[in-house]
Formats: sequence, structure tokens, C-alpha cells
Amino acid sequence: MGITVILAAVAVPNYVNYKQRANLNAETEKVVAFIRNAVSKARSQEDGAVWAIEFKNGDQDYYQLRKGGLEGNPVNTTHLSSGVEFTATTTDILMILAGGPNVRVLPTADSVIELGLQTWDGRLTSSISMDSLGTVIGTDL
Repeated sequence: MGITVILAAVAVPNYVNYKQRANLNAETEKVVAFIRNAVSKARSQEDGAVWAIEFKNGDQDYYQLRKGGLEGNPVNTTHLSSGVEFTATTTDILMILAGGPNVRVLPTADSVIELGLQTWDGRLTSSISMDSLGTVIGTDL
């Protein structure tokens, strides 16, 4: 009985940590795919529209694709999954993806955009870096 208790005391926290890490990694990969999809729409000038992305950090963290710029109509809104939230450094980020083959992320000019995600307790984090051309240049999973 004592051996079972010791094994459980070690296994349960490791399993919980594994599940949280897997959930955080999956959410990070979803955000990266979302960004790449939005950049693709802007590059191809889909529907002849200007595309924008909004990342909202608040009571219910979400990211949104807008057709027609920042004031345009939301096409896709995705809430972060349960147990994952944007980090405090990821405040409300609005990006316009200027169209054509040479997509430019505005108003960031030549800087790098950093998005941070974390588990609800802040123990595990991941980040996504995107350059001013809309290219995901790194993820820290």
C-alpha cells in the first residue's frame, strides 16, 4: 500500500504537468496556424480585402480575423482553450495585414511581434514571434 501511495504522489503531478504542457503546445500551434492562414489571405488579396488580426487579452482571451481592416467584420473568432491564457505582456494587439505578395504588418514597421501564452497558473509558458512581413519566425514551446 505504501509503495502505491508513493508512486501516485510522483505520477499524478507529472501527469498533470504533461497534460498542461500538451494543451499549451496545441493552443500555440493553433495560433501559429491562424496567423499563417491570415497572412495567406492577405498575400493572395482574398476577396480584394484588407485583412486584420486582433489578439485580445482580458476576461476571455481570444483572437480574431477581420475582413476589411481593424474596423471590418469579424470572419473568425477563436477563444483560447480552457486552462490557457495570453500572458500579461500580450496586451490587446491589433495588426493590419497589407495585401499583396509583400505583406506588411502594420503598424509594427520593422519590429518583431511577440505573443505569449501560459497555463492558467502561469507555470508553463510559450511564445510566438512574428516579423513585420507576417512570417512566424519562432515559437518557444
